[in-house]
Amino acid sequence: MDVQEIPYFAYNTTHDICNIKRISLNSDNIDEMLQILEDEGNLFDVIPSLQYRVRKEHPIKQCSFERRNEVDIEGEKFVSDNGYHQVGKLIVPYYETLSREEMESKKNLITIDLTDKELYINALTTFPDTKTFIMDKILEYIPIDSNKILVLNKYQL
Repeated sequence: MDVQEIPYFAYNTTHDICNIKRISLNSDNIDEMLQILEDEGNLFDVIPSLQYRVRKEHPIKQCSFERRNEVDIEGEKFVSDNGYHQVGKLIVPYYETLSREEMESKKNLITIDLTDKELYINALTTFPDTKTFIMDKILEYIPIDSNKILVLNKYQL
């Protein structure tokens, strides 16, 4: 049995954490890829095989680089959850962010779902100084911390 740490690009097209898709990277230059994105490079130039996959699916909700252990048992490869770790920032497209003004406006709509209204009110009162939010994995709106989250602009997608 052979175990190797393999670099992956992980992305999600829904807010369901059980629906994460992964692309095995050909090289372990994650730091360089992250720097290109920090410098406003295009995501599909950094991960070319992503473009085909995303066009067949829905738009990306969130993505990240990660390293996972890959186990080779008699020629069959399995990806292990043991030893997993995210590398760098969580990456979020601009269309997955919501400004305070948008939340204020949406929470007052008559047609809004009560659950959404509750989420907006909770975020607005819990984080009174926050200007922009994203939805996290447990379906709550959280502030964007630029040290932990990279928001891609429309030119990067």
